[in-house]
Order: sequence, then C-alpha cells, then structure tokens
Amino acid sequence: GDFKIYYSKTELQDDVSKNYEEWVTFPGVANDFKPLPKMEKKGQRKYEIFCGGFLYYHDVEFKKYRKGIGFSIDKTNGSPVWKHFPLLPGDKVFEHFIYFDWEKKVDTLTIYITKTPDEYNTTPPKPPPPPPPES
Repeated sequence: GDFKIYYSKTELQDDVSKNYEEWVTFPGVANDFKPLPKMEKKGQRKYEIFCGGFLYYHDVEFKKYRKGIGFSIDKTNGSPVWKHFPLLPGDKVFEHFIYFDWEKKVDTLTIYITKTPDEYNTTPPKPPPPPPPES
C-alpha cells in the first residue's frame, strides 16, 4: 500500500474527520476493555505493519470482487465456493488507508479506516489485538 503525507496536523485531522471511520479502539468493546500491553515505538511499528498486511490481503484478495460476486455457497451441496472474477476494463482497485492514533497518556489506541465505497464488499473485520510486550 501507499502512504499519505500530511503537511500539518490540521490537514491530517480534517482528512480523518471527513474520510475515515473508527475501525477499532483498544481498550474497547472488541477486547473486553482489557488494557493495552506496554509497547515501545518499535512494537507499535510492528503492529502497524501487521495490520497493514492484514488489510492489504483483505483489499487485494477480497475487495477486488464487487458485491454479489466472489465467495458464495454452492446450492446443490451447501459447500463454500470461491468464484474467480477478473476485474473488468474500467473497474478500479480500491484499497483502504488506516490511521493509528496512539494516545500514550491514557494507553489507548484507536485505528481509523477509510470508508468503503458502496460498490465493494463490507468493511474488513476488526484486526487482532496488539501482541503482548516483547521480552
């Protein structure tokens, strides 16, 4: 994926408020409000890269299929079937952007994700929680 470059905190906040939605917050409902493990910058970066890979797989392998096509259930025996539909000429490939808001004062992390256009499948499932502290 790509990175967006912002030239001011105001420009970043404006883009996040207009084009992103909350994907997950730690501690939060998704993890029974358990506190975040203590992570240094290196651990935070590893988690950001892990989430980026998770999202890249979702966008490249799943999002490229428009609504109504892709994974389905075989009507004769009920087994899952993955149909392969190449992109048609003129179809765009959509990839999400994510923004990590690490708040050290209260040990919270909120990950924001760009909104999914209607013509694509749903927003990706929530990412796994951050790993335990490195020893």
